[in-house]
Amino acid sequence: MSDRIAARWPGDMDVELDDAAWLGVVIAHGIQFRRHLNGGGYVAATATVDATAFVGLNAWVYDNACICGNARICDNAWVCDNARICDNAWVCDNARICDNAWVGGNARICDNAWVCGNARVGVNAWVGGNAWVGDNAWVCCNARVGVNAWVGGNERVGGNAWVEE
Repeated sequence: MSDRIAARWPGDMDVELDDAAWLGVVIAHGIQFRRHLNGGGYVAATATVDATAFVGLNAWVYDNACICGNARICDNAWVCDNARICDNAWVCDNARICDNAWVGGNARICDNAWVCGNARVGVNAWVGGNAWVGDNAWVCCNARVGVNAWVGGNERVGGNAWVEE
């Protein structure tokens, strides 16, 4: 391949491309990434992202994470480890989804929220603010978890419930 050149994507710092093509390989933090064709975000060689999914320009999907269906990973969001984002779910802003977490349905994870452990967030649930959902917790069915709330253990939040600090 040609000499390594600096990346030409907005927001790329300390990243090199093997070539200037859209399909070039990006090396960041010692991990090989490619740009996703639908959105231009970073997808590790070990991760799986459907062509129908959207990974925004500054979003990262790595480890063995899986993004399927019409899911959207936007802004500065990260999805890692063995996490799965499916259906029409959105993960945006500075949200982090990790471990074995699953987000699906029309769920929205945004702001600085974290979903981790074996947590499940689905249907029309919303997790935002600085909220944390982890362990074996489930959030579903129009429930909202926000501000600085923590939902963990084996807790279940559903219906039209709101959980805040």
